[in-house]
Amino acid sequence: NSTVGSKSVAMATLVMKSCDVLMEFVYGVGEFSQQSSDQIVHLHTVRQEVGTMAQDQGTGVAGSKRTAGRVPQSLRPQAAPFQSCLSVQGTASLLKGIYNDTLPVRQPGLGVLRKSLQFCQYLLGTSCQQMNALVETGQCCGMQVTELSKLNKVFCVFGRAYFKQLELLSLPGSQPESSKGKSPGSLCVDGLAVVVQLACNADEEGRRDLLFPIVSSGDVAPDSVSEVSLYLIRKLQRLINGIISDPPEVLGLTIKDAISMATIILNLSHLLDEVEEVAEIIKWSHEVCKETKRDDINFCKGFLGLLFGLCQRYDQNIRMLRKICYNVRALIGDIDEEVEIQPKNNLSVITSRTVTPCCLTLVLHQLDLIVDDVEWFVSRLKVGSPESQPYSLNTTADTDLEGMFDSLCKERLTMIIHCFHELIQTAIAPGSIADHLVKVLRCCYGNL
Repeated sequence: NSTVGSKSVAMATLVMKSCDVLMEFVYGVGEFSQQSSDQIVHLHTVRQEVGTMAQDQGTGVAGSKRTAGRVPQSLRPQAAPFQSCLSVQGTASLLKGIYNDTLPVRQPGLGVLRKSLQFCQYLLGTSCQQMNALVETGQCCGMQVTELSKLNKVFCVFGRAYFKQLELLSLPGSQPESSKGKSPGSLCVDGLAVVVQLACNADEEGRRDLLFPIVSSGDVAPDSVSEVSLYLIRKLQRLINGIISDPPEVLGLTIKDAISMATIILNLSHLLDEVEEVAEIIKWSHEVCKETKRDDINFCKGFLGLLFGLCQRYDQNIRMLRKICYNVRALIGDIDEEVEIQPKNNLSVITSRTVTPCCLTLVLHQLDLIVDDVEWFVSRLKVGSPESQPYSLNTTADTDLEGMFDSLCKERLTMIIHCFHELIQTAIAPGSIADHLVKVLRCCYGNL
């Protein structure tokens, strides 16, 4: 009955936590000797078997006793994953040994741990849980966020392990074993996204402390945060190219991981110093959107959002928006059913399925940002003494008010009007998108 099942789950949880404590104890005593590594792998195997039985028991308790036998396993309630009892320092030490340690005397023992891909997956998953707990709650397994020096060291070790594992996945013949839960590659992408976000929110010194150890090795010795960011971006670009190729060249990663990596690239692009480097990323992201024929709403949202986000910083999205608005009208249709628009879609990610609401929402968001910039700029022109310009409006070095107003009208308002001209003739269904379009139109023409 349910009481027996609950007791079984409680006992199994106690056994798993005991295995976690014993694994950390054996590591501390053995220091990666072959005997201690064999014991660690054995303890993890026991933990995994007990965890599988506990999840089955938990599923049985969560489901109805009468219907459990008739409902397929895939449709039964799933028990929550069991959290590890490894300390943050213990997890970091094990990951550092597996991915960074090169001492010859330790290689036999470390080889045992490296061959156990399920153990590596367990460590990577545990590190992600612990890092998220530290970021969200400020504490985990005895570590407090107030210990900034220790915290940064731990995050550096985690980030290095994630990056090394992703590099291993891109090597030929590195096919991972099938296993339950998230693959090691997916866990590394999630963890690397958190580390990069922390680096972007930190000051210059914090960025160096977090990002430099991730890529530092005998062959790579970065000199600046910009150099590290560009190096990481290029690695992620190769992984994405491998994922979206047909057949995929990178095993263990999915389209969802490619979308997450696109977000990481967008965050890292803010740390680049050279405009030419960002221009290369814009060109690459445009090629991905142009060449990838995938009728996937999330993929369209991720990579079209990446392209818009990159172009927005350097005032390159207004011309592209005009072309996209024309294609939106061609895909959805004109308000006059007798009018036929010949599509000239040069972005394969925009299809009849992804154009609404995904593509339209992104386009309206970009137009909203541009209209806000125009509103701010016009208000400064009315005052007669603009103190400064938004970065996205810095398209001319002329400080004369009349010259700036001419530039504003010629380069921006004309393009915005063309975009709205296409959208108001599009047969957009009544709803939130149509309301958003009316709101932006009212704001734009109100400024005029």
